[in-house]
Amino acid sequence: MTVAPRSRWIRRLTAGCCLAPFVLAGCGGGDSGGGVTTPPPPVDNSVARIDVTPAGPLTVVSGATSTLSATAYARDGHSLGSGGISWTSSNSPTASVSSGVVTGALVGSAS
Repeated sequence: MTVAPRSRWIRRLTAGCCLAPFVLAGCGGGDSGGGVTTPPPPVDNSVARIDVTPAGPLTVVSGATSTLSATAYARDGHSLGSGGISWTSSNSPTASVSSGVVTGALVGSAS
């Protein structure tokens, strides 16, 4: 059977139109939300409180040391750890502090 050139074009067009819906259906993004995804909200890791232990007043005699520790907490209550916490004394001639270790020097008070 001999097919006229126009008939071949019509057959190809018909075959292409029949296959197009199946090819396009397989090209979806995989979600049922219409292709739009919403990222999760950012986590708020700002410091809401810092707990220092021991919590009460600390007495350190001249030349002696005592160790403090601190843990930071976010607003939702999860621990942010103790990294990045820096220590300073309000009265360094009386008591100095470095990495949480307090050293008593003179009589007085410091915070």
